[in-house]
Amino acid sequence: MPSGSDCKGASKCGRLVVGLGFFRVAVLLVGIGKAALDSLLRTAVVQDKAL
Repeated sequence: MPSGSDCKGASKCGRLVVGLGFFRVAVLLVGIGKAALDSLLRTAVVQDKAL
């Protein structure tokens, strides 16, 4: 059986891992959003030139 201090450390590590996971997902979503915006802007520019 781990002592109280071990348990606290484990929960802190768990929170850190979860936080890092959320951070990575957020960064990924922002990257996808930026890529989508870039492609939309490029498409709009191409259509403007075509018109």
